[in-house]
Amino acid sequence: MKKVFESELDKNLDELSSLMEGQTGILCTNEKVETVLEDLKNFVKPDFARTNSIINQTIIIPRGVIKYGRLPSKINLKQKLMIQDDYVVCQNGDKLTENQAHLLQNLR
Repeated sequence: MKKVFESELDKNLDELSSLMEGQTGILCTNEKVETVLEDLKNFVKPDFARTNSIINQTIIIPRGVIKYGRLPSKINLKQKLMIQDDYVVCQNGDKLTENQAHLLQNLR
């Protein structure tokens, strides 16, 4: 977006681009600020945790029999799959590894 502003004819747009950092978007509307903020606050789209995301909760797989139907597997288990001890997948504040993120996707 910065490149677009810097290449525009209006010289004031490049001043706006200097204020932009990271992933930035611009929303133009005639709505009141309060309405837009409320709409944005209510707009939630669930997504899976991704590698390097900071997790905001501790996730533990409790000991006991687990359902494994969603996990990719080439074996046909006719037995029950049992976790012997609680398994801490990640803790609040952790930066997720690739393996943790993949495991969390399969736990949904």
